[in-house]
Order: sequence, then structure tokens, then C-alpha cells
Amino acid sequence: MAWPTLTHVTVSGVVTLICALIVYQAAYLSEVIRSGIEAIPRGQFEAARALGLGYMTTLRQVIVPQALYNVLPSMLSEFISTIKETSLGTPTFTAIERRMSAKRLEQSHLHRAVTDR
Repeated sequence: MAWPTLTHVTVSGVVTLICALIVYQAAYLSEVIRSGIEAIPRGQFEAARALGLGYMTTLRQVIVPQALYNVLPSMLSEFISTIKETSLGTPTFTAIERRMSAKRLEQSHLHRAVTDR
């Protein structure tokens, strides 16, 4: 059995830009949330455990709500930065899209010229 081969895969500039922004923002937001969790005093964790809460319940009901409250300004700042940075990618993907559209148009004209004979 022969494996199918991919002869031509096209990924648009918009998809590339969106994927890059998702990976970039995921990395920054995970660091912001991690630092917020680490900023919670150890006594909060110990007090919740002393009350008989399990590890996951302690995180879900005690630690993470406090951490998210503390990192909310940083998260908002990151989202604002993302909106600003998307304008930097606009000329890049519009230029790429124009080139790709021109190439597709040229190929379709060549294909029509060859098949019309």
C-alpha cells in the first residue's frame, strides 16, 4: 500500500499569524499565572490543608482565585499588548496573501491555457 504524498500544502498568512499569536500569548499568560500562584503565601495553602481540603480542592477554591485576582492587571496588560502587536503582522500577511493570490491566478490561467488546447 502506497502512502499518499502531499504535493502542495498552502497555509495562509492569517492562519500563520493567528497560530504564532496563540503560542506567544499562551507562553506569557502561563508565566503570569504561575507567578501569581507562587506569590500566594504558603500559609494559605497550609490553612486550607489544615481544614481538611485536598490538594486539588485547595488549589481550585483557595489558591487560584487569589492568584487570578492578583494577576488580573498583568493579564489585562498582556491582552492590550496583543491587540497592539496584531497590527505589526497585518502588512506581512497582506503582502503574502497578495503574492499567493497572484500566483494562484497565474497558475489557473496557465492551467486553462494548457487544457483548452
